[in-house]
Amino acid sequence: MQNKTPCVQEDTIDLRELWAVLFRRKKLIGGVTAIITLLALFYVLTAKPVYRGGALVEIGEVINPTEVVFNNKPTTIFYLDNPNTLKDIVTNAKQVNAEVPKKTDNLLRLTYDSTDKDAITPHLKSAIDYIMQRHQTKAAHYRYKGAKVLMTQVVGNVTVDTEPIKPNKKLIIIVAFITGLMLSIFFAFFLEFIKGMKNDDE
Repeated sequence: MQNKTPCVQEDTIDLRELWAVLFRRKKLIGGVTAIITLLALFYVLTAKPVYRGGALVEIGEVINPTEVVFNNKPTTIFYLDNPNTLKDIVTNAKQVNAEVPKKTDNLLRLTYDSTDKDAITPHLKSAIDYIMQRHQTKAAHYRYKGAKVLMTQVVGNVTVDTEPIKPNKKLIIIVAFITGLMLSIFFAFFLEFIKGMKNDDE
């Protein structure tokens, strides 16, 4: 019991010293935190908002009309494109983001981000036209061989978000404030450490 008392007293003294350092350096801490937060605020106020548009494309099918499965639907032989292959082709050709939705094998989701909201829909439609032309060529080849083809189509409409996806103003300001506070506290203790070393040398 006697051994624990000095430890508790030492911890209390150390904690008081830490608070004393923070109090002595409060102007430094407040100033650095304010500057970093204001820089973040300036950024979010001047940065151009980025909007996102999207479209969902259903890849066409080459089918066998002589065989049917459930609900009297004909059997799919194969799709006009492998979605994972098409994803890379469209991304490289039209500079859009393309991904295959989970648990699907004939859908491709296209997205495009831009600061120019009016340019998003034409850019996505250009990518869709590229896919359509590619698949029309393939479909003509299979129809020539007597196969039946269900053509590629857009599911729904091309959409553009009304709210920008970035910058996330609230998140940026909060992160800047916390970062500024942590850096300023670290700097305050660092200065106290340097000051203590100088006093020891003297």
